[in-house]
Amino acid sequence: MFSLLFALCADYEKLVIDTFARNGLERPPKVLVVDKDHPQIKRPGSYNNIAAAVLMKDGREFILINGDSSLKDCRADIEHEIAHLIAWRRHGPRIRMHGQKFKRVCRSIATGNKRSTCH
Repeated sequence: MFSLLFALCADYEKLVIDTFARNGLERPPKVLVVDKDHPQIKRPGSYNNIAAAVLMKDGREFILINGDSSLKDCRADIEHEIAHLIAWRRHGPRIRMHGQKFKRVCRSIATGNKRSTCH
């Protein structure tokens, strides 16, 4: 199980790095597999409990992935969280979470169903 999670985390880390590079952005965020009870994964109002984008006050960025999720097909969720980080970098951390600026970024990077990725 751990080796599968490690391999999937590596795959998603590559997705993050490649997406940031395609958008001309340096310093991709760190990708971490966390427990399903992690406060950022289990936060109230969370859309999917699969992944979360985190921007720390000191500027560090993370993509957190729920280790208990079936990660075989959560690319859309990861892309959604990548879009948050790219939107925050381009427009500042105070933009509307799912506003028009976010949606434009999300649609530009989504590789699958843009409606489900960018809601």
